[in-house]
Amino acid sequence: MSGISIITCTGGRPEAFALLEGWISRQNYSGPVQWIVVDDCDPPTRMTFDPMQEVIRPTPLWRPGQITLGRNLSLALDRVRYEKIVFCEDDEIYLPRHLMIMDQMLENYQIAGEIPARYYNIRHRCFRVLDNKQHASLCQTGMRSDMIPRLKSLCMESSPFIDMQLWRSLKTEGVLFGTGVEQEDDTFPYWTPQVISTKGLPGRPGIGIGHRPQGDWKKDPALNQLREWIGDYADLYAGFAT
Repeated sequence: MSGISIITCTGGRPEAFALLEGWISRQNYSGPVQWIVVDDCDPPTRMTFDPMQEVIRPTPLWRPGQITLGRNLSLALDRVRYEKIVFCEDDEIYLPRHLMIMDQMLENYQIAGEIPARYYNIRHRCFRVLDNKQHASLCQTGMRSDMIPRLKSLCMESSPFIDMQLWRSLKTEGVLFGTGVEQEDDTFPYWTPQVISTKGLPGRPGIGIGHRPQGDWKKDPALNQLREWIGDYADLYAGFAT
């Protein structure tokens, strides 16, 4: 069925999720959307997109030290209604063309992803652009529902880095697009970055390197780089710095 199923795994990050709702509301994609949200913390996350959002409250709930991503993704995949699936994580920025671009890319490919990963740590006001050329982060990935059995099998494995495993197994059926990529697909000749990973927001800690910036990170005390990436939307994050 034509449309997009968004999957978000969240819990214990109310401020980040509220910002994500704002990003989803700004999307210029006009097709039908199903938003599956897996919320595994108490208190429950406040959600305002009823009836678009379908909320799953898995048990047992998350406890500090646990990694529940695989379980939660698997539960969400069982609810997918549409042929195209886009993974929207709760602490990311999604500029307005993101869903539209994914929709069109997934017309021609089984899996599609934006690269490189752009990290911005809001708490420490620093940023880093990764050199990932073989896979896209899960938050920058979309796939067709035909790929659900493969992803569910990866969810049963112990590694939390499901995105790397998914791309390793399916890259020949997909496309990576973005800055510095020689594009075979010219659907978006004037493509600009649509996803920024904003780490360091309040709430439940994450597992990625962006939450604990060390080494090759550039300081951005006035939010100049963030403003270059997302314009005046940077003001939404100005109050979260230490």
